[in-house]
Amino acid sequence: MANEGKYENLVDKSIEFEAFPNELLLNILGFLEIVDLIKCSQTSKRVRVICYEKSLWQKINLSKKRVPTEFLQKVIDYGCKCLNLNEAKIIGTLKLENESQLNHLDLSGCRAENQSVFNELLKSCHSLQTLSFTNAVNISQLTVQNGKTLQILNFWCGVQGLLCTLRLSSIVCILNNCSALKELHFWNGVTMLDEMVNGNLCHLCGIDNDALDYLVNNISTQIEKFSLGFDPYRGDEKIKTLVSRCTKLKELRLMCSTNFRNDSITHIIDHLRPTLIKLVIVDGGCGENDFDFRKLYELKSMPKLKNFYFTYNTPDKNVISELRYQLPNVSVNGHPPLASENGKS
Repeated sequence: MANEGKYENLVDKSIEFEAFPNELLLNILGFLEIVDLIKCSQTSKRVRVICYEKSLWQKINLSKKRVPTEFLQKVIDYGCKCLNLNEAKIIGTLKLENESQLNHLDLSGCRAENQSVFNELLKSCHSLQTLSFTNAVNISQLTVQNGKTLQILNFWCGVQGLLCTLRLSSIVCILNNCSALKELHFWNGVTMLDEMVNGNLCHLCGIDNDALDYLVNNISTQIEKFSLGFDPYRGDEKIKTLVSRCTKLKELRLMCSTNFRNDSITHIIDHLRPTLIKLVIVDGGCGENDFDFRKLYELKSMPKLKNFYFTYNTPDKNVISELRYQLPNVSVNGHPPLASENGKS
């Protein structure tokens, strides 16, 4: 009975939502998804004004949603800086009169009824720092407008089994215009097998041989993370050129449909020993087999390496177990380091 009295007192002293000061309401509304925010805006005029405070529209996640272009335009007009349209479907046409304030834009796997939506959206961007896309775009205009600010470029122009092959002109535009790049990815790290088993989409952009030659010989020496899926002629030489030029790499991901070579591991170790933290090698194992798994044991000489993922025609458990034993401080193929399991530092 005493407790009932306490609860009644709490009811008597309860405060209606709208009685909170604006600053507190703003903080509460900041936890809502954009769809719920819009629903909340319909409760009263005062709440509506707060719901459309520009600070609540800075970071918008529309991943896997159906997005009318009228709403997309509203998001941009309200000064959105971080927009996630990953695997979204955009409905309608888009016409933007002013420059957007977007700094981070994810268009990976995004679809649109009208393909001009992508160029219209990107045409409005002049200060992007991060960009991910899987659709054909005007790469020249994109890199000219955002070249001084773009730090992370995920160029994944291949979706749902369709592989886009980049030509030399596209690579020249990227490298000549994007002077601030720290990360450059032509593969999202998902394998075809993972796509079939787990449903994760493999985004992979091919590069023809002339473009690849230009890329490895002219890529910025300031690049810290790089990924590429390729089937190049003289691939081992290209890997050597890449790692000898980009000696600040912290993350390197390679998907090779031709046989990976022992010398490639030697090049990686020789040039990236002081910096590399993550290494991913997905090897199709086609062609002559001159690769020895034991070569991978030499990776233990890399003091900063913490994450290693390797597939070679799906290596058996014994190979993975031996790799873990030889690299006790490294996570191998998703398994935790043996040293941590054994309680060692």
